[in-house]
Parts: sequence; structure tokens; C-alpha cells
Amino acid sequence: VAYASNASIVWTISNLASGATCTVSKTSAGGTAFASVTGITASGSASTGSLTQGSYTYQIQCVNGATTLVTKTVSFTVLPQPAGFSITGPSSLRIQFLAQTGADSESGTYFVDNGGTSFANPVTVSVTGVSPSLPASTTITYSFNGGAFSASPSPVIISSPYSSGFTFKYHLNRSIGTATQYTVTLTGTGSGAPDATKQILIVPSGLSPTFEEI
Repeated sequence: VAYASNASIVWTISNLASGATCTVSKTSAGGTAFASVTGITASGSASTGSLTQGSYTYQIQCVNGATTLVTKTVSFTVLPQPAGFSITGPSSLRIQFLAQTGADSESGTYFVDNGGTSFANPVTVSVTGVSPSLPASTTITYSFNGGAFSASPSPVIISSPYSSGFTFKYHLNRSIGTATQYTVTLTGTGSGAPDATKQILIVPSGLSPTFEEI
């Protein structure tokens, strides 16, 4: 069974003696917990929940008083979590416009996280666009690790054990409003694992006037 599968335990009960009841329970140790279903007298099903790696055994047992009428079990093994990674870090970066001219956003620090899996290959992170399209005459450029702003900056390569993150910021050539939400997408690619994306919300603001008594 694949990691994180959500299986169903299904039962059909017929010719159950009067006064007898059945219980579905998980009898194996470890793994995803399962709340026993008791007092069953008819057909039904129960979800296992998202399954973690391990060996599982589930049992349905029908009793009448102290007498066990029937016991049935089902067993299976859940595979390890597939190798993979994600990009972690701020989900939004603020940018403050002092006038109609352009501005740089704040800088965010991002990391590659393999989630405790066996994945250990280098990950290449690049900018794959902004959505939706920016207003006419508005352009956006990007910077990795404090480098020069560019519409297509050179990707950064992060190697295992991924303890070294990278910084990212963007520049807009003119101010934009807040009516539309714009999102920049970073995409990480690494051999042997699905691509991972990180969406970063652009959060614009203007300069609020302040007054000082002199």
C-alpha cells in the first residue's frame, strides 16, 4: 500500500446470532492510530486515516457474551514515504512604495526540506513567473542571494544536507495597487523526485504620512 493512502475497512455481516455484536479494531502496534468501531450488527466500513510506513493488521471479531463467534483479520504493509522535497520560507514579501517610482521588496530566506526522506540530490531553484499578469507598463525583476535584479536570474543550486538556504527578493518598476493579488512562483527541480513549487504573495503598501511637532 502506498504511503499516505487512506484505506477503507469494509465488512458484511449476515446471520448474526441474536444478542451478538462485532468490533473492528487495529491489532498491530505503531503506525496510524485507529479508533475501534464497536457494537456492529450490520454491514459497513471505516476509514484507516492517512497511513504512515509500517505493517498493519485489522480485526473484526463477533462475540455473544463471553463466546467468540468469529474472528477475521486483514494485514498489509505500507511502503516508506517517497523521496522528495519542498521549498520552505515566507509565503509573502512586502514591498513599500515611497512614490510612483519603483521599489525593492523585503528579502526572504528559503530552504530546501527533504521531509526526512532519503532524497539527497542537488535542487535547482528558479523563478517560473508571476500570476496574474502585471498591469501594463509594470515590470518585475528578481534577485537571488543579493545578486543583480533580472527578469530571468540564474537559478540557485542547493545541495544536501540543505542547511544553506538562499535569499530571494523582487523589484517592481512602478507602484501597484492592492485590489489584485499577485503571486511569484519559485520552482525546485531535483533528480529522482517531483518538482516542488513555492508561491510568494506580493504585498504592496504606500508610505503613510507622519507629523512631528516642532
